[in-house]
Amino acid sequence: MNIRKPTTSALLSALVPFYFLYWLYSTGKSMRSHGIDAPKLWLLLAPFIILPLIIVFSVLVRILNLNEQISTVNNVLALLLALGSVLLVFVYHYKFSTATETITNHDVHRITALLLLVFIPPVAVYIVQEKLNVFTQTAQGQQPVTANNFSDIQNQSPPVTPQVPPVVTPNQPVQQTTDRINTQPGSSVSQPEQSDKQ
Repeated sequence: MNIRKPTTSALLSALVPFYFLYWLYSTGKSMRSHGIDAPKLWLLLAPFIILPLIIVFSVLVRILNLNEQISTVNNVLALLLALGSVLLVFVYHYKFSTATETITNHDVHRITALLLLVFIPPVAVYIVQEKLNVFTQTAQGQQPVTANNFSDIQNQSPPVTPQVPPVVTPNQPVQQTTDRINTQPGSSVSQPEQSDKQ
């Protein structure tokens, strides 16, 4: 799964047309790659194909001025197709919510996800994306990044490895210094003692 910033995803889904559909597609694809039964996007897009067909058929019936029986059949057919389209959208969102509940280990309940996806999609995107980021990072063995600790993790310095002094082995010769150091009173600098060779 792609790790995305939840705030950015929520804002894009609110402001950019069709980003929400792209987010649903890519998230569903990632869920399926992890073995979760997420719905495919065609289930959500089917109503957008069916509704224009209903409109075209209705316009043709009115233009051709067909008898009243066909007009009544047209109205009933249009109503059934519209209800079917709404049902397909509901089924898609319900399956996506169930997949979200599964992948987040029941942190996000399916009914909560469903209501948010239908009525307030940007809020659903924010909450679900944050939980999916945690799942992805846990699956990859990383520390999960959430909105609360994102800046803390980003500002962390890498761990410092302690410097280990070299180990002296019995076979290694030890160097000895032969100079003796004298300190003169009142002086902070030490100087080696000079031998009398005169």
